[in-house]
Amino acid sequence: MGRVVPSFGKVVVVREDFMRVCEGQRESAVLLSILVYWTEVKVGMLNQIGHENEAREKEGLQPIDPDGLWIWKSYDDFIGESLGMLTRYSLKKAISHLKKLGILEVRKNPRYNWDRTNQYRINLQTLINELKKVHESLEAHDRLKSTDGRVEIDPSIGRNRPIDRLNSAEQYHRLHTEITTDNSH
Repeated sequence: MGRVVPSFGKVVVVREDFMRVCEGQRESAVLLSILVYWTEVKVGMLNQIGHENEAREKEGLQPIDPDGLWIWKSYDDFIGESLGMLTRYSLKKAISHLKKLGILEVRKNPRYNWDRTNQYRINLQTLINELKKVHESLEAHDRLKSTDGRVEIDPSIGRNRPIDRLNSAEQYHRLHTEITTDNSH
């Protein structure tokens, strides 16, 4: 089935769980959404480079050196991609906030000293752990039952659930998809 309303431009999606991870700071959640999008693009590129390097090895060619999941963007790039939801001031504040949360790493280009564009990388393990906490909190909230104006807490809320250790970008994507689909209620 086609779209009811055609799409002709950029889209910025701010996820509820990102808002919670970012402690309600909308600008941080917007920046995180942009960074997650580009991280997923980079993961796809790394998969392509992996296949390309396999072919290059068979041909006796030098492998392509990927730069990992580092994203290089200027402030103007981020402001444009946010559709104006970020200003230079709010972007700097959002970067600082995500760094404080341990979700974002920032560096200068390690290869070219003349390149002053910042490079950004999401700490996927930290983000995944925070998303799990938010997801568990949302599940606990759904277990609250209201009767006659009183709130009763379901005893199963206190149970400890094991946290899987997710290391790879593929597992991150799987979790990201599960959280997105599980929060549809």
